[in-house]
Amino acid sequence: MNNTIDISEIITTDLITVSPETTIKEALFLFCEHNIHSLPVVKDKELVGILTTNDLLKNSCK
Repeated sequence: MNNTIDISEIITTDLITVSPETTIKEALFLFCEHNIHSLPVVKDKELVGILTTNDLLKNSCK
């Protein structure tokens, strides 16, 4: 891995986000539709968390 590359050169800025009120069904659709594994959770234009596919898997075992 090249440690001299700035993070700004590899991050995605055109984000798909969800709100805290987004349903699990809607989040699953977004994960599948966009082939992604994490979704920033945004409320009032502020990041309040990150939902991952691993979060859903952990909670499905409860």
